[in-house]
Amino acid sequence: MISWVLPFLYFFSSFAHASALPLEVVEIRKAIESDFSVRFGDASLVEKRALDSKKVKPQKELSPGEKKIQAMLERNRARIKARYETEKKKPTFQGGADQWAREKKGEILRFKEDRQKEINEWKKAKVQFLKDLPTLKKDLTPLKSVALQSRKEVAQGETSKLKKDLSPLPAKAGGLTLVKGSFDLPIKSQGKRPTCSAFAAIRAIEILAGRNIDLSEQYFYYASKPKCQGQPCSKAGSWPYAGFMASKSSSRFDIPLEEDCPYQVKNTKDNQTQVPLSTGCQRGSAKVQSFSEVADNEEILRRLSLGQPVIGGFKLSENFFINDGHVFHDSSQSLGKGIHAQGHALLLVGLMDLPEELHSTQGEKCIITANSWGKGWGKGGYACLSERWFKAYRYDMPFLVLEQVAVK
Repeated sequence: MISWVLPFLYFFSSFAHASALPLEVVEIRKAIESDFSVRFGDASLVEKRALDSKKVKPQKELSPGEKKIQAMLERNRARIKARYETEKKKPTFQGGADQWAREKKGEILRFKEDRQKEINEWKKAKVQFLKDLPTLKKDLTPLKSVALQSRKEVAQGETSKLKKDLSPLPAKAGGLTLVKGSFDLPIKSQGKRPTCSAFAAIRAIEILAGRNIDLSEQYFYYASKPKCQGQPCSKAGSWPYAGFMASKSSSRFDIPLEEDCPYQVKNTKDNQTQVPLSTGCQRGSAKVQSFSEVADNEEILRRLSLGQPVIGGFKLSENFFINDGHVFHDSSQSLGKGIHAQGHALLLVGLMDLPEELHSTQGEKCIITANSWGKGWGKGGYACLSERWFKAYRYDMPFLVLEQVAVK
């Protein structure tokens, strides 16, 4: 009567582990597996596939993180087996397990329905994204020169020290590291304005705030352009350095809430910062306390592995604009021609080990990024950049690591 209980409990345990991942990460992995005929090495997924194919021995030695997950699953199976043996000895089955199973099946069904609704929203958003794409390409700016100018414009003349630590990256269970809270915030869209750096910076601040807070990109774009604050200017684009320095040096909370200083989607070419700002833009609610610059690739990955969001500047290949959640290196893509020589700021929020079959062509990891082009880009606004693409298309300039913020 209860022969179905054990496999169902095992399935539910595996499902619960998988469902703990953000939907965007799940869909990125599925797309990579489908497009490249590879499999990710999560212990839970490896074990489920082995069960399905009646193979019980792993084909390769598990990593320390995978072994921990394997041990956790072994303990879960032991508890499930003990419960099964206890229930089997009972003379009658009063429907308790049947009721429990129905409830769990209902939970799984509702969970799947909710996730499918979200995926359908991404598909709708992609229609609008494709309409906006020509304008988004025009909004790209030569980010390296903008970043260098930003550092010069800081009144104090202060610069942060480049940091470098090349000890081995710490191993993570399941080969996945996500900056805490980075998937809890809604993906925003910069619209038809060259404000990608402001969106990346504000999202990083919101993540480190550790609570539901919506801050003003309108203000931060202004704060990042010191020469465009006293009078209107037409030079487009920014880099967060000056805005971070101004906030760090401020004796008060300087970054306002979105509701106090709302973002204006319409671009004003001759008044990029749209000055004068409204009085609400002076009501600060957050500030930057600590940030640093890092230039070395390994150190950038290290900071992500430590849970710190990183803002980076990139040239863009054609396959970046329309992708299925992964942006991989393709030798047929040209560097530095036309619109692709221009720049775009991205917020890096995680690291993920790639399947071994991709190491020779794409590198061992891919870097998870949150974009500011709405949910229609990538998978719900996120994608994973392979190490090789990352190294080929990143600007040779220091990236910004946000370390600590304060909020009212």
